[in-house]
Amino acid sequence: MAANKQYTSDSQPEQVNEPDALYTAPPAKSTAGFVFESEEQRLLKDAEAAPVEKLMSFTRMIRRNAMFKKLQ
Repeated sequence: MAANKQYTSDSQPEQVNEPDALYTAPPAKSTAGFVFESEEQRLLKDAEAAPVEKLMSFTRMIRRNAMFKKLQ
């Protein structure tokens, strides 16, 4: 049989000294991750888009609305 072991606790627990994590929002020009734009900036970007991009955005909106109507 195994012998009884005596466990002792240290008076000071082990600590890891790591720098605090910094969580900041990426710049608005970044294409990765979430987009942080105001409504006005988004509308200006859509208004200045090429006609083909406006058409693609419009059809995307129509499809999204149709999908939401099916879910309700």
